Amino acid sequence: MSIGAKLVAVLSGLVLLSSVGLSLIAFTTTRTALERSITGNLPHLASMTASYIQARINTYMVNIENIANNQEMKSMDWERQQVFMGAELTRLGFLAMAVVTPDGTATYHDNTTAGLGDRSYVKQAFEKKTVLSDVLVSRVTNQPVMMLATPIFSRLNIVDAVLIARLDGNMLSNITNKIRYGGNGYSYVINKEGVILAHPNKDYVLELKNFVKESTEKPEYQNMADMLRRMMSGETSHGSYTMDGSKMVFGFAPIPRTEWSIAIGALEDEVFADTRNLGRTLLIFLVVIVSLAMLLTLTFARRIAKPIVNVKTILKDISDGEGDLTRQLPVTSQDEIGRMSHYFNQTFGKIRKLVVLIKEQAGILHGIGTEMAGSMTQTAVAISQITANINGVKNQIQNQSAGVEESKATVESIALSIEKLNEHIESQSASIIESSAAIAQMIANIESVSSILVRNTQNVKELRHASEIGQSGINAVSENIKTIARESEGLLETSSVIAKIANQTNLLAMNAAIEAAHAGDAGRGFAVVADEIRNLAANSGAQAKNITNVLKDLKSSIDTVSNSSSNALKQFDTIVSMVQVVSEQEMVIHNAMQEQNGGSKQILEALSEITHITNEVRDRSGEMLTGSKDVLASMKQLALATHEIRNSMNEMAAGTQEINSAVQHVDQISIRNKGSIDTLINEIAKFKV
Repeated sequence: MSIGAKLVAVLSGLVLLSSVGLSLIAFTTTRTALERSITGNLPHLASMTASYIQARINTYMVNIENIANNQEMKSMDWERQQVFMGAELTRLGFLAMAVVTPDGTATYHDNTTAGLGDRSYVKQAFEKKTVLSDVLVSRVTNQPVMMLATPIFSRLNIVDAVLIARLDGNMLSNITNKIRYGGNGYSYVINKEGVILAHPNKDYVLELKNFVKESTEKPEYQNMADMLRRMMSGETSHGSYTMDGSKMVFGFAPIPRTEWSIAIGALEDEVFADTRNLGRTLLIFLVVIVSLAMLLTLTFARRIAKPIVNVKTILKDISDGEGDLTRQLPVTSQDEIGRMSHYFNQTFGKIRKLVVLIKEQAGILHGIGTEMAGSMTQTAVAISQITANINGVKNQIQNQSAGVEESKATVESIALSIEKLNEHIESQSASIIESSAAIAQMIANIESVSSILVRNTQNVKELRHASEIGQSGINAVSENIKTIARESEGLLETSSVIAKIANQTNLLAMNAAIEAAHAGDAGRGFAVVADEIRNLAANSGAQAKNITNVLKDLKSSIDTVSNSSSNALKQFDTIVSMVQVVSEQEMVIHNAMQEQNGGSKQILEALSEITHITNEVRDRSGEMLTGSKDVLASMKQLALATHEIRNSMNEMAAGTQEINSAVQHVDQISIRNKGSIDTLINEIAKFKV
């Protein structure tokens, strides 16, 4: 690539990078500022619109409250109310008006009726509140409507009825459709459940559309549902989502004194249209600037490169021609190019002198190189013979060293084996001592266990005797409990007899009281006695019932104790049989321990004999180990001496090899040097000086 092309490329690249950087900064800054402005203005516009909608709603509420507070409505005279509602209906533009009585029946101005007692707006009005409902389907017209409701108070501030007014379901849409941001923007209103109450698409209002619920089955609504949830929580902010292939930017805010929220949005493409225009303008500006920069750079580069091209032409003639070093470059200016030509001419003058000197010295070097090549050839032959002799001696030393190393390794192996044998004997001796101690301990433990077994045998006999005594006692207790159970049944029968006697006494007392009443004043004293007898009979009957209940509980407890004693008797039978088994097993274990004690004593005597033999073997092994260590020390000294001789021969062989290599290398260098001198003479002859 020429210097001109490089200058054009570098300067154009710098201009391009600078222009692109500035353009990107301008575009990004403008878009960021516009985005901040939009995201700040949309929530503010939504808040202002929410206040406007609240004012409109307040107007409706004030109007219906004024109607409800009119004396015509408070009179609760339907004819007067009907006439007054008809006039107000025309004046205010309501679709219909009605009075709802406490039983939930709504009577409209045209005398039609409907049951609205379950409607939430009616219930709230009966609680002394003026409310505006969400969009709902009317039970009268079967169309989407919004309902106003307010209480009608009597003179005592009691709600006698509720006045309701029907509004068009698109009432909110008529307000929000006039509010938009940009040419294709729009606004809408939702309630606290996410149901759309106002929207440019009336079908959404008529269908009570809820994108939050639909997002669970349609993932494409998820971003929209996320923003709607923020609106439902009463947040004032901004958001965005894609709808029908177009990305929308929204600001939203809650409507005061309601559970609604309004969103106002615009198409992102429309909002940022100015930034795209700015981008196109910056791109055109960038193309123009880069084109001008390339044109100016090309013109300037040609002016700079022209003298350099002239220098290149002359140098090419010198290089490809006869090597004429007498030529000079023309000096046409005093700038850097002119000074470069001047210094180039001076450099060529020095080169011309250097070439003349090289020609003279090359002739001298040619003669010296020829003599040196012959001498180095003879030296190389002599050094090669010396190297061969040293290598022969080195091989013999290496063979001797290998034999010594092999003998040393054998002796080391023998010493190592003896040392391991000694260690094994020591380990065996220690193990035998430990085994003897363990067996002695085991004999002591066996004798201790035998004495314990003797005592356990006596304890088992006592336990068996006690179990038999307990078994006899449980049998006696069980029999006594059965006797008590039989006798308690007789007490129950006695309690029943007492209860019957009390009932009969009560009847006799009642009859006596009746007869005393017939006798008049003469039987008054007898009546008092009869009444006391009746009371005593009643108390006796009550006590008899209590005794019966207590006896029943007592009999139940006795039955439980009887069952438990039977179970305990069975357990004692099992204990007696198990104690017998334990006694027999104790005897078997005692006999086995006696046999084990005798066998352990025999093993202990055998281990004592083995310990004596092991000590004798250990002493002989120690003597062998000492002798092998002495032999190994001598072999190590011999191996060390052989190793030193081998190292010396290796150093001599390496030295002679290096000398031989150096001589061979010098011989080759002298030959190449002679060839280089010849080549240099031939090349210098090409220059014209």
